[in-house]
Amino acid sequence: MLTVGEWVDKVHEITYTLEHKATESCDEYIRKAQSYRDGYIQACEDFGRK
Repeated sequence: MLTVGEWVDKVHEITYTLEHKATESCDEYIRKAQSYRDGYIQACEDFGRK
């Protein structure tokens, strides 16, 4: 059986893990969106040159 202090530490550990995973997921989504945007802009510029 865990003590109150151990439960608090475990809750903090789980919270940190969830926050870290959410940040990683958000960062990946942003990278993909920026890459899509950059490709779209490049395609528009290429089309404008033709």
